[in-house]
Amino acid sequence: MAHDKPAPPPGTLTAALALLAGAVGGAVMAARHSDVLYLVCGVVICAGGAFLGGGLLYAWFKGRR
Repeated sequence: MAHDKPAPPPGTLTAALALLAGAVGGAVMAARHSDVLYLVCGVVICAGGAFLGGGLLYAWFKGRR
């Protein structure tokens, strides 16, 4: 007897892709500005977006199998 897995919540893939796009934007912000504040904020945005977006993307793929 197969166990039915619930589908991932709607919008999970969209949220993951938006967070990953924010991570790219943070990396661009950190790379293009010479001010230390922009560098720190860009690195924080990049790391947070990559971590959360990667986690959501993993959950979405795991929920689809």
